[in-house]
Amino acid sequence: MAKQTFLIFLLIATLSACTKAELASVSTEAVLPAATMTAMQEPSVTPTQLPTNTATAINTTPHTTPSSTATQPVAPTATPKQTSLIEPTSVPVPSATAVSLDLPGWITEPSANILLLGNPKIQALSIFNVDTGEQHDIHMSENNLDPNWRWVFKSLDTSGDTLSPDGRYAVHTVSQGEKAGLATITDYETGIETELVNPFLHYQRLNEEFTEWAYASYWSPDGAFVSVLYDKHYYSDNYDRNLIIYTPSGEIFRQYANADTSWTNPWSPVLPYKILYTGNSYVPPCILDVIENKSTCLEVIDEWVKSQKVSPFHYIWSPDGNRISFVYGNSELTGLCYYELTTNTLVCPVSNDDLWLDKQLFARIQFWSPDGKYLVLFFDKLGIMDVVGAQKVAVFNVDSQSFQILEGEYLWPSGDPWRPSIPSVTDK
Repeated sequence: MAKQTFLIFLLIATLSACTKAELASVSTEAVLPAATMTAMQEPSVTPTQLPTNTATAINTTPHTTPSSTATQPVAPTATPKQTSLIEPTSVPVPSATAVSLDLPGWITEPSANILLLGNPKIQALSIFNVDTGEQHDIHMSENNLDPNWRWVFKSLDTSGDTLSPDGRYAVHTVSQGEKAGLATITDYETGIETELVNPFLHYQRLNEEFTEWAYASYWSPDGAFVSVLYDKHYYSDNYDRNLIIYTPSGEIFRQYANADTSWTNPWSPVLPYKILYTGNSYVPPCILDVIENKSTCLEVIDEWVKSQKVSPFHYIWSPDGNRISFVYGNSELTGLCYYELTTNTLVCPVSNDDLWLDKQLFARIQFWSPDGKYLVLFFDKLGIMDVVGAQKVAVFNVDSQSFQILEGEYLWPSGDPWRPSIPSVTDK
């Protein structure tokens, strides 16, 4: 039974090299559509202004899932466009592609914190039990070293789409080709596919050529909202990132110009509905209350990075929503910090001394374990982000404040390397 449960969550790069291609398509301008020159024009829908710390509440809707009787949001709405009608299907249920593997029993322990990493030196997918230190290697061909936990849906192919928490809706974003910048939402219960209105499409802030695409989409923890980030990259290497928050029916609830959430899921994992964002600059990070349209900026982080003269990046929520972690660096300094929201305290437990192995290594990206006990940190020795080569990996224990570097070098993660949570028998 445990092994069946595990297979629901474990799909180990089943002979697919698609992730490398996806990474390349995001970071390489050459594969994006040809740039377009247009006259300066205003967005078709006026964007909501990003609120300030002292903003007054302009929407008194309580922190509950929006309903038909809720107070209308201040942000203008746009009627979504129904693009097609497909045959209704039942809500897809996750199931796993069968993979015959001799897996150790500890992989199925619900409480275990387990990492999946690609090990190019021995051509294996390495599975680590961080709690016990045990390791299991699955040898693969070099082309199949895609360290990614995946869901597979037998009833419907949703590859590349973002499913709502209940599996009813899927958002599809287009990053290249003639329809770059387009996003759609499909309701599997009714079979309706709706094109999401992007009021920033073709609008340009600078009078120069640009490319644009729908960058990323994420659902709120209860599926009441979905956020879509639209990216507009100018040839001068300036960019605009515009955030739009939709309801599942495709209506615009909020829209913000120059709100960057490009690092990872911006939604707080716990209610009420809050989004972590920055402006076009890296600091300060701010937390937006989506319902109240109030924003609180984390000035403690802003003051610290200015005093250290470093750049912070890759902000990410802890699973309980009480901490926000980030990595930082400049040409000399690097490390890992997290901000405690409940105490307004900044903790920076990993610094240069911890990331020295014959030469200075530089922190690049980090992920929280599902229980919030650990942070896994990826760092390299090049001083620049290298998504192709191998990285060093370390695990930081938040409870004991201990730091351990794993032996070997591993591939850049194509997604969250932590094994998804497995329900225990008592949870069912």
